[in-house]
Amino acid sequence: MADAAGLTVYRTTEVPERSLRVARRLEAGGLSALAVHGRLLLASTRTAGAAELIVYDARRGDVQELARAGLAGPARHLAADGNRVFASLGRVGQVSLFDITDPAVPAGMGALVLQPSPGTTWVSAEQALVAGEIVWVAAGGGKLQRFRAPVGEAPVALDEKAIAFGDVRSAAFMGRYLLAGTLVLDANGTPLELPLPVGEPSRPIAGALASVALDHVELRSTRPAEAGLSAVAEPVEVVLSELADSTTAGAVTLETRPGGLPVPVTRRLQLEADGARLVLMPMAPLATGSEYLLRIGAGLADLGGRSLSADAMIRPRPGFALS
Repeated sequence: MADAAGLTVYRTTEVPERSLRVARRLEAGGLSALAVHGRLLLASTRTAGAAELIVYDARRGDVQELARAGLAGPARHLAADGNRVFASLGRVGQVSLFDITDPAVPAGMGALVLQPSPGTTWVSAEQALVAGEIVWVAAGGGKLQRFRAPVGEAPVALDEKAIAFGDVRSAAFMGRYLLAGTLVLDANGTPLELPLPVGEPSRPIAGALASVALDHVELRSTRPAEAGLSAVAEPVEVVLSELADSTTAGAVTLETRPGGLPVPVTRRLQLEADGARLVLMPMAPLATGSEYLLRIGAGLADLGGRSLSADAMIRPRPGFALS
């Protein structure tokens, strides 16, 4: 748990209906965000002007600190995908990226820089929603903004925004919609956009939930995830916001890396209650310990012909055989 004093670790499984505090790490100014990523615990300090990303070893009872890296501001939210951390820095107006392939040496990898939406003058990076190399950012007055963040390359802003009424503070996928948690001004039951116009009387702030229909098929996740382990004979799955057109399914390929040799696969589309899934089944077991590249091409489209419009690549690692 992160709070104004630092980090507290509880164990909840040993004594029924009781949490046992097992570790406490004090941090001047406290912590502003916290995330668990595999064996690592990621945190952001709260001190303005001297904020840091902290990487802890979550496997140890004393939660050993492994490294620190400077941030342009306290993080409002931390997300991790593969070997990368996405730190949403609030009013700084950007999401900073770090490579934690070596957790002891976090390396800065650039930033997703937000832009104001029409009719607004400010942005705030509140949350990053990462699926492969495609990132949606809840951007406060900048609404919802989409980026491509290729591994090892500079991130690129995509010419796409999703507009929701209010100040967007959080986001989540639900089928072919983005759900946005927003803040609005309450004018006697009538919601108004933030900020409060000059000369207007003070208004209370209220929360709202908005649903924004996606304009095209969107990548929601993959199995395995970026840098994730999988069984050599298991299928690779691409989770989508809606059913893709089978004639465009060939835009999703599996390749060896390095070399880029295509892996023969069969493809199957399945409709689900909250979206759809494209299943790639290798015709022969993948090689244990080898590296592969799942390429999700921009030409993948839904039944209406609306394409993903951005490439995404995932690097699964077949690491074990099922017996």
